[in-house]
Amino acid sequence: MANMTQLLARYLIGQIDAGVDAVQIFDSWAGAIGPRDYATHVLPHTLALVEAVRAHVPEGREPVPVILFARGNANILALTATVPADVIGIGLEHRARRGDRGGRRDRVVQGNLDPGVLLGPPELIRTRVRETLAAGQLAKAHVFNLATGISRTTDPAHAKLMVDTVHAGVGEPG
Repeated sequence: MANMTQLLARYLIGQIDAGVDAVQIFDSWAGAIGPRDYATHVLPHTLALVEAVRAHVPEGREPVPVILFARGNANILALTATVPADVIGIGLEHRARRGDRGGRRDRVVQGNLDPGVLLGPPELIRTRVRETLAAGQLAKAHVFNLATGISRTTDPAHAKLMVDTVHAGVGEPG
């Protein structure tokens, strides 16, 4: 894990040096282990990776924001919220909850709408988008995100409705 952490840090720093505006650490398997094992075997390396990347500021530029998304993070959200990433990704399991949004109100969260919602009727889409936006208001700021891609069978009009609803803001659910 230490070798992988160093490799990933060099890669992300290379991306920063190439001019990216932000980097995202996407830990696909974080939610596959329990909080105790995550804290022992993964969290120290995630902390080291984020700290190394955040410490790299190219001459003449502002620091590049670091987004951390630990997939399936419902059981480890409190732990991932301790990492000094600029943005903490919230998994699908939090989409309708107004409670725990990254552990702190001083944190920007990136929170997700289940792409399956776009296969439903327009009112469901509007309701779920507004719920996601409302939950995001509990954080310092919120980056709306469609989780895990979009189905090829999604009606483009439904995707447009989602975008239009996001742009319209929270409003009243339903």
